[in-house]
Amino acid sequence: MGRHPEVKSFIQSGAAQLLSPRLRVEYVRGLDPTLVMRRRDGADETVVVTGWTKANFEEFFEAKLVTQEEAEKIEQEQLQQQHVKTEL
Repeated sequence: MGRHPEVKSFIQSGAAQLLSPRLRVEYVRGLDPTLVMRRRDGADETVVVTGWTKANFEEFFEAKLVTQEEAEKIEQEQLQQQHVKTEL
């Protein structure tokens, strides 16, 4: 991580701590820093984050992640839709 101080800074920041336990960090020697996000449908989205600043990470997560409250609302809506389909 020495070659990527901004990535290291983000990982050690309070912002990254807020993502725990949803954030898992793995160090793989020789590979560029890469962010792998698992979507609700199980598919992975991979983004190379070489050169990203702490602000880039914050903007990315703000745009991509939903809050726990939003996730619960989405889940509730999906359950209601399934219930409606079952009744038809």
